[in-house]
Amino acid sequence: MKLSSLIETEKFIKVVGDTAKVISKVVSIFDGPFSDETVTWVNSKNIHLASTVHAGVVIVETLPEFIQPQVTYLLSNNPRIAFKNFLDKLYPNEVIVQVEASAFVDSTSTVGKNCYLGHNVVIEKNCSIGENVVIGHNSVVKQGTIMENNITIGSNCTIGGVGFGYQKEESGEYKLIRHIGIVRICSNVDIGNNTCIDRAVLGETLIESNVKIDNLVHIAHNAKIRNNSLIIANAMVAGSCDIGPNVWVAPSSSILNGIKIERDAMIGMGAVVLKSVAQNAIMIGNPAKELQKK
Repeated sequence: MKLSSLIETEKFIKVVGDTAKVISKVVSIFDGPFSDETVTWVNSKNIHLASTVHAGVVIVETLPEFIQPQVTYLLSNNPRIAFKNFLDKLYPNEVIVQVEASAFVDSTSTVGKNCYLGHNVVIEKNCSIGENVVIGHNSVVKQGTIMENNITIGSNCTIGGVGFGYQKEESGEYKLIRHIGIVRICSNVDIGNNTCIDRAVLGETLIESNVKIDNLVHIAHNAKIRNNSLIIANAMVAGSCDIGPNVWVAPSSSILNGIKIERDAMIGMGAVVLKSVAQNAIMIGNPAKELQKK
């Protein structure tokens, strides 16, 4: 693809060098190898590495100290986003619209247009699957689940399974509380592999729009994950938690049941959250405490 066509839609601060190059490959600034047909990016922290690139295109925030004559420099306020946009153009998604022969969709459920259901996918009774939904191999969507449009679910996931809700009886035995609620997943949500999202006891477990959930995540019954939040690998969100918009839940963190986390908060890696979290707070440690900014 011609570099000139790649940069047409990008708002670069400045372009230094030849824009007539043809780009066919993206490479890491750390690994290379670099040629006239490669493009890479570097952030301001590692700008010194830009001087090691001897050919191709580099997306930078500022020009490096040593300019290489065979390199074209594209100055951007956010090089990583510009690089992501280049990736999208060079490697567009190949959309597969298909229901594999081994997939099962109950007759009471509906599946919208332009969907892909992988091998051994199971859609149980009374589910509603919107348009442009991808569900990976061996995933199970349990009864009553509602999915809107433009959703991606990885392989080996269970959406709408029964949560871990038990009541201890007078005999000392634990008996499962019947879960009659559902899971609702709004539009533009991505869910990784081997993730479980439990149905509500009553009402719904809610995943709002543009939420991104990583691999190996557990979200318990009646939890609510609000718009644009990220729940990252091996995190556990217990029952009835309310995770506000734009919250970052880091890997291997655990959030106690019933906790409310206000918008724009950050839960650090491995944190164990036992109390509600204020807006914009950064929580670290076990038990989690707010990181005080200097």
